[in-house]
Amino acid sequence: MKYIKLNFKFKIDFTLQLLKHAKQKFPEGLVMSSSLGRYSAVMLHLASTQIPGIPVINIRLDEETASTKKHREQLSKRLDLNLRIFDIRRDKAETIKHAFNTLGARALISGVLWGETEHREGFEYFMEDETFGVQRVYPLLHWKQKDLEQYIETYKLPINQDYVDSFKENSEKKECGIHIFQNGGGI
Repeated sequence: MKYIKLNFKFKIDFTLQLLKHAKQKFPEGLVMSSSLGRYSAVMLHLASTQIPGIPVINIRLDEETASTKKHREQLSKRLDLNLRIFDIRRDKAETIKHAFNTLGARALISGVLWGETEHREGFEYFMEDETFGVQRVYPLLHWKQKDLEQYIETYKLPINQDYVDSFKENSEKKECGIHIFQNGGGI
């Protein structure tokens, strides 16, 4: 039990170092994506402390809940987010590609975890994405749900209790399409 706080501190410190490195490596074209899902406030809070003003891509889904809309407004105001909202097109993959082109994205930060799906177990912190033509940065890969909950509690961040993503729900791998890409290897 005595190492819980120490491990949590090191997870945060390591994540902040990854974000600082991403900012240095990609001084232009660095963007972030957020579903504004249940624990989205964690990655948004961490990134906004290290990379203020980073464009945050949010794909607004047709079935967006009132909770998600409220969550977006709360976080945008509290964290002073540079939120870029893109309405869903045919699917999430097409929409994110459009967002990348619109914003001139060269690298994407996302808050995915290793434990979320089998597909993500093979992810690295930095990856080349040949499908979408960007570099991927995954600073929270090593976090667990209990870490997200502890961070939310520590920083008194809101949770989106009513997030729905039909693209993810209808997928066998529980992937919505944004994180399915041809990997060109780590960077």
